[in-house]
Amino acid sequence: MDLAANSTLPARYYYEPEIYAKEETRIFQRNWFCVGRGSDVPNAGDYIVRRVGGESVVVLRGEDGAVRAFFNVCPHRGNRLCPNEQGHLKGRSVICGYHGWTFALDGRLVGTPKMASTEGFDRNAHGMRGMAVHEWQGFVFVNMDEKPAPFTPNLGNIGSRLHAYNMGHLVAAHRKSYDAKANWKLVVENFTECFHCPSVHPELCDIIPGFRSGIIQQENPGGAVYVEGGNSMTFTARTNRPLISTIEKEDEGCFRSTTVYPNLLLVMVPDHVESYTLWPRGPKETTIVFEWLFEPETIARADFDCSDTVAFADTVNRQDWTICEQVQEGVQSRAYQSGFYSAQEHLPRKFNQWVLEQLG
Repeated sequence: MDLAANSTLPARYYYEPEIYAKEETRIFQRNWFCVGRGSDVPNAGDYIVRRVGGESVVVLRGEDGAVRAFFNVCPHRGNRLCPNEQGHLKGRSVICGYHGWTFALDGRLVGTPKMASTEGFDRNAHGMRGMAVHEWQGFVFVNMDEKPAPFTPNLGNIGSRLHAYNMGHLVAAHRKSYDAKANWKLVVENFTECFHCPSVHPELCDIIPGFRSGIIQQENPGGAVYVEGGNSMTFTARTNRPLISTIEKEDEGCFRSTTVYPNLLLVMVPDHVESYTLWPRGPKETTIVFEWLFEPETIARADFDCSDTVAFADTVNRQDWTICEQVQEGVQSRAYQSGFYSAQEHLPRKFNQWVLEQLG
């Protein structure tokens, strides 16, 4: 299915359980899905558990320093291996709480109580089932497909300026989780256009006046420009924090954003990076984990305080989730079948065409 010229997705794509079930298997399980940052598992034996496309996934750091991901299920009887959302594995082993099967951090089965006399049992054939992992700019992505495609972030022309933000070195200084009663695609669509900025985000338009035109500049390597002297996402557009150490002159008064399909959204400003990781919870609900990422040297300063940018971004985010929830209610009306994009909304259309291609 191809979208007609400037047509939006049909309304049912935002609320039908059947569509969402296809997205789980054909988008979330077959594409590179962001599950967090490598800094979430800093030491050998540290782990996090994430739900991706209906599957529970364990992401852990191995003895060799590598990050690996496994289905969170014991091959013996199907028990959940790690019932908690995060933690540290004692003895640096994954031990099933049901019958004591024990796995090394690379997934090998190394302990099988009372299985020695079982005829035909091959310990080597019953390790934890793994999946592909890729680390990019400090973010960790997993892919459940048996033959995953190469990792290719959808950056457009902005990729040429990515090096300026030192993202692989950044760590989270603050994290906030939001629950939006809206389909995950509505959140992505909203992020990829600024046609709504003049009516929804007056504070954002005050510090980035170009957004009043409705043009987002997301694929423009030059980005959008702050008011004179602006260098951060605050109500004044200014901060006294040090800029990212790798920032160059052309980046100092600039706001950039990009989207890594399907679930990572990035805002890059001179002193920090903001990340949105989307966690679809069903056809009508999305959890958004928002992180403020800074260089650790900046966080270590005695005068470090990010409350100004936290307050500003929280204001903008809540405006976005409110409008997305209103759209979610509206698209379920019998009066709405599909919509029509303006020329300024070419990125939402591009994203939705990608969605249709993935769904086949």
